[in-house]
Amino acid sequence: MELRKEIYKYPGEKWTLATMAAKVFLSESHLQSMYKKTFNVSCINDVINARIQLAKSLLSYTDYTISYISKSCGYNSSQHFFRQFNKMAGCSPNEYRKSFRM
Repeated sequence: MELRKEIYKYPGEKWTLATMAAKVFLSESHLQSMYKKTFNVSCINDVINARIQLAKSLLSYTDYTISYISKSCGYNSSQHFFRQFNKMAGCSPNEYRKSFRM
């Protein structure tokens, strides 16, 4: 529970399976198994969900650039951010911002 709270509190951190496992003193495989059983989602997919939630909030309530939002959400590549956002939200970050503000 504490790990998940931390992921959602700090989605922009560099979350890797190794860092998450170290935080909870488990092996990577054991963490993956327990996390999936507990939350019905993999820990990496939960990180992505947390990042996209943060991105949606920033797109909705700020005028930050897409590039800034991408970096704030923990993405090193804006292209990777665009692909994941589009996959999760069903539209581009710009389209999401425009539709929210209408």
